[in-house]
Parts: sequence; C-alpha cells; structure tokens
Amino acid sequence: MLYLKNVFMKPDGYRGILIRIFLFGLFISLYDVLLHTLFVLLHFTFEWIEFTLEKIIEHTFHTNRKQSQLIVFYLLWLTGFYGFYRLIIILYRTYSSLRKQLFTISYFYQINIAQQWAKLTSIQKLKWTTSVMTSLFFVVFTLM
Repeated sequence: MLYLKNVFMKPDGYRGILIRIFLFGLFISLYDVLLHTLFVLLHFTFEWIEFTLEKIIEHTFHTNRKQSQLIVFYLLWLTGFYGFYRLIIILYRTYSSLRKQLFTISYFYQINIAQQWAKLTSIQKLKWTTSVMTSLFFVVFTLM
C-alpha cells in the first residue's frame, strides 16, 4: 500500500503520480478524439451506402435522382423499423429471463432468511426486531 509519507519522501513517488496523471489525461483526450473519429467514420459509411444504393436504384430501375432518394429513404426506414422490432424482441426475452432468475434468487433468499430466523432464540428475535424498528424510526424521523 502506498502511504503519503512514502510519496513525499521518495522522488519515485512523484514520478509515479505524474505518470498516472499524464496517462489519465491522455486516456480522456484520446477517448474524446477516438469517439469523434468513430462517429465520423460511421457517418461516412452511412453516406457511402446511401449513395451506392441510390446509384444502383437509378441504374436498375431507370429512375431520376429524386425518385431514387425517396426509395432509399423508405428502404432505410424499413431497415430501421426491422432493427427496432428485433431489438424489442431481444429486450423482451432478456427481461423475461432476468425476471425468472430474479424470482428464483428471491425464492432461495427468502427460504434462507426463514431458516436463519427459525434458528434464532426469542431474545435474539426481540433484539433484531427492536434494532430494525429503531433504525426505521430514525430514518423516517431524519427524512421528515
């Protein structure tokens, strides 16, 4: 463990702290730059796909630019709605699975608590109940 007296006594401690501060600042700045670059690349990719689709539709169906843009727009909306539909299905399945797991964990937790409660003596149960009621009183009293 690193204590403050060791940091101020040894020059290596200063260097370690400065290196950590530098790396932390570098991580934050690179994170911002890399995230921005990623979004720009995603946008360029989207525009390239859209432009390519427009040219394919213009060439294949002999449409003008406005008609092909309209077709691409509706194709992208259809793709987006399909992706959203699949996402909702996945989220629902995940929610159902997590809910089942939570009920199972809750059931075993309740059984464990009931077993622990049954093992306590009457005095221990009285102490436990009194301490819980006192704690709740002080929580409610301080929040009011």
